[in-house]
Amino acid sequence: MRWLLSVCLLLLGAAAPAAHGEEFLTESEFLGALAEEHPAVAAQMGRVAEAAAARRRAEILTNPTLAFTAEQPRGTPREDIWSLAWTPPLDGRRRLSIDAAESGLGAARSALASKQLELRLQMREAFAAWALGQEKRELLAAHLDRLKALARRMEHRAEGGEESGLSARRVRLEATEALAALAAAEADLARSRSEVLAWSPGVGLKRPLRPTLPAPPTALGVEGRRDLEAHRFEVEQARLEEKLSQRFLRFPQLVVGWKTIEEAGGQLDGPVFGFTWSLPLSDRGQADRLQATRKQGVAEARLAFATRQATAKLAAATVAYRRLRSAALEMATETRNLGPMVEGAVTAYELGESGITDLLDTVRSVVSTELAEVDLLAAALKAHRDLEAATGLTLLEGVSP
Repeated sequence: MRWLLSVCLLLLGAAAPAAHGEEFLTESEFLGALAEEHPAVAAQMGRVAEAAAARRRAEILTNPTLAFTAEQPRGTPREDIWSLAWTPPLDGRRRLSIDAAESGLGAARSALASKQLELRLQMREAFAAWALGQEKRELLAAHLDRLKALARRMEHRAEGGEESGLSARRVRLEATEALAALAAAEADLARSRSEVLAWSPGVGLKRPLRPTLPAPPTALGVEGRRDLEAHRFEVEQARLEEKLSQRFLRFPQLVVGWKTIEEAGGQLDGPVFGFTWSLPLSDRGQADRLQATRKQGVAEARLAFATRQATAKLAAATVAYRRLRSAALEMATETRNLGPMVEGAVTAYELGESGITDLLDTVRSVVSTELAEVDLLAAALKAHRDLEAATGLTLLEGVSP
């Protein structure tokens, strides 16, 4: 009657993990939730808003100053003076200020794009943990069901004296260990799903599909990295601010007005002209020039080092992804159908060709290999995310799941 054991295990191994009518979710569909109105993106708009305000502030002309004074000391005529004072933007500072602010706005926008890619990679990590956690949970659940069925059958046979009670207890202990592993996997799955729901509450009861491993592009570079573009804008902004600091001569403030003198015998009036000018005798912007020069040097050093780091990371990420992708695809092919191996081990045990230790080792080896294949896929997916981060490009565009 041992043939019943083989049939039971075979049916458990061939059972489909997904329920009929289940709705699936691809990685691309999940990433579609990261739009401009997403709270995670909106929370990063502060720097852009400040830079846009600075750009607008730089192009606005200064307000003129309107003044009125009235004087009439005792025994003297009354004097009324209306005046309007304004500093025309004719010293070359306004254009430089606008250009510097424009570069600052460009840096803010590029930094925002870089941050959006970072958020996208965080979403990919959350989706991969969810999808692969689901697969691990199902593998361990099937493993537990297989061991429980085997334990029940062996205990029944042990009661009839056809099986060793020790063998039945060993299988039951193995099932207990599998139960602990399943509980840990379910806890991890719950945590990863909560992370997914934080990114996209509309996921609902959808089931994640396994992410793909697309082939890497043939030509890769760091030219598309928006964080490096932000650094280049910062260097240009620092250069313009250094140039602006050299313009220490300010255009004088011009004053025009009208003066009226009222006397007992009549009234005298006429125009008033003048200017005020801050003479650059001691303060000629030395501190501003020093700060701007140092700031430019810091920006250039930051760009140079970031470029060097990006180039090194890209080289490492390319090698890592190609190797892990190749290994993951090969292992997925090798582990596609391990059911016959379990079936063969059960048959050998039934025929007395192997013992309970060999059977348990085979069952344990199968589930360990299946879990290792999932872990290798997780490592390959992380390597692909590292490759995206290194290139600054969304390498999944146009790839069907």
